[in-house]
Order: sequence, then structure tokens, then C-alpha cells
Amino acid sequence: NGEEAVARNAGTAWSIRVPLVAGVNDLQLVARDALAQSSDALALSVPYQIDAPTLDPYDATVYESFYTLIGSKRQNTGIVVNGDLTVPLNALTTWGHTVEMTTADNAFAIATEDGAGLRSDAITASIHYTVPKPEVPQYESPIQTLLYTLQGSKRADTSVWINGEEVIPRDDGTEWSAIVSLTLGGNTFILTARDRNGLESGAT
Repeated sequence: NGEEAVARNAGTAWSIRVPLVAGVNDLQLVARDALAQSSDALALSVPYQIDAPTLDPYDATVYESFYTLIGSKRQNTGIVVNGDLTVPLNALTTWGHTVEMTTADNAFAIATEDGAGLRSDAITASIHYTVPKPEVPQYESPIQTLLYTLQGSKRADTSVWINGEEVIPRDDGTEWSAIVSLTLGGNTFILTARDRNGLESGAT
């Protein structure tokens, strides 16, 4: 392509490494003698494609805020998830990356990146995320006191809300209890859990 790649020498064989870009790379090769006379050109078209990674089967619905995706890739590539290089270039042929569920429906575009920064086409993963409801295994009814302790279980790293008010801040515990006030007659309590991103569970 107009640039000297191998200096004139007495050898009869040659080799050169050329950088490629994704797609078809057109190369024009000529030889020149001591008088700078050029041979006819040899035209080469070299296609270069970065293989997309593969993704192992994954859960379409999850109940935890973090989930690990795993799969395979070509050697000497990294993994890009949603535009960010999350697994640096390495010689491994397998990869794994933990993603965070930030919405109810989470989409991930996954590609490989080579040493020149070129990226493959992306594969996609779609994961639905549900915050588990807090559980109240049992409670008394009717009762004859104005205060009553509700208690039960929840997923770690969630808070508990009763009738729209936070009663248990987000923590790592899986059990909870809260004292509620009662009025004469029927009392209804709607319980939900919320995760670190403020996503709310269905109601108990």
C-alpha cells in the first residue's frame, strides 16, 4: 500500500505483520529493485472478523441484585458489557462477569475486544429481576392490645416497608420484626421490601 515493509536484501523469502481492521482489508504488494523499479502489483483482500463471545445458559428470572454471567471467548481478547470493558484482555478462553440488576428488566450487550480495541458483534442477555416479598409466617388475630409485633423473614440487603413507611432499614439480615399500632376493629398492613436501587417487591 505504498509503504516499504521489507527493506531490500539478498533473501528470496519475506514476511511481515500487518495491522488489520474489522471487515475486508485490501492490500497492494509490489517489489522494487535497486533502481526503484516496481513490479506489477499483487492485490490481496484479507477479511478479519472478531468472533463474538458465547454465553452459557442463564436464569431468565432472578431474585438477587447481582448475577454472574459466564461463557467462552477467543484467546487474547477481553469482554465488553454494555459498552464497558469489564474483563481485560487475557489469554483465557473462558470469561465471567457479575452484573447488577438495576431495573425489573435488565438487558446486557456482550462483545469481545481485541488488542487493537476492535470489537465483535454483540450477543445479548435479558434478565428479569424480582425483589422477593417479605414473609410473615404467622400472626395472631384477633388480639386485645394496642401494640403488636409483626415478624418474619426477608432477603438480605433489603429494607421492609409497612403501609408505605420504612420500618426496617436495608441490612444484611434475613429476619425482621416491627411493632405496629392497632386501632379498634380490623387493621390491614401492606408489607413490601426494597433493594439497594429502590426497586420494590410485590405486597404481602
